[in-house]
Order: sequence, then C-alpha cells, then structure tokens
Amino acid sequence: MNCELLEGDPDAATSERRPKAPATVNRSTQLLAQAYKLAIQRRRLSNGPVIRHLSEGGNARQGFFLAAEFRAVLDHMPEYLRDFTRFGYLTGWRKGEIASLRLKGVRPPTAFFRKANKRK
Repeated sequence: MNCELLEGDPDAATSERRPKAPATVNRSTQLLAQAYKLAIQRRRLSNGPVIRHLSEGGNARQGFFLAAEFRAVLDHMPEYLRDFTRFGYLTGWRKGEIASLRLKGVRPPTAFFRKANKRK
C-alpha cells in the first residue's frame, strides 16, 4: 500500500475517501494508526493523532436462503458451479474466500479447511 503522510486533520483523509465502504476505509486507517502507535512505543514520536474509525453498522451479511430456496437456485446453476456454491452455502464463506482455497496437502476422506489470514 502506498501512503503519503500530510500535515493536517486525520479526519479529513477519511472523509475524502468516503466513496469506499466504511470497513475498507477503516482497514486502511487502521494501518496508519498502528504505525503511529509503533513509532510512539519505540520513542520515535512523543505522540500521534487520534484516528477515529467510521461506523460499520449495517455491514452484516444479507440475502440468506432457506434450504428449499437454495436447492431451487442450485438446480438452475451450471453443473461446474454447484459444488462451489454448495460449499459457500454450507460454510457461509464468501466467494473470494472459497476461490482462494488450495487443495495442497488435502488427504481424503477427511479435509480440514482453514482460511488464510491475509487480504489482497
């Protein structure tokens, strides 16, 4: 991530970025806040700005299907998407989370899935 530090109000930076979702802005400004905190802990700075987070209220996942509704949708999907879609329905994982899975090291009959803790 490229970042340019400018003198001024940290809240101005968050309001300029408003076209992005609040959660996206918060992840970006969180990195900046962590950098200031680390600099203060290492005594490179004596203090830093207060960087407030935007409200992420209403960010809950939406659009859930009942089992019968899901089966009806699944019946109309191309065959190659059905397992992918079924996995997402059963786990609650998002499309990108499922697509990032790798089968390296998976040995049948049991498989354990763990999401990587990284963002692209």
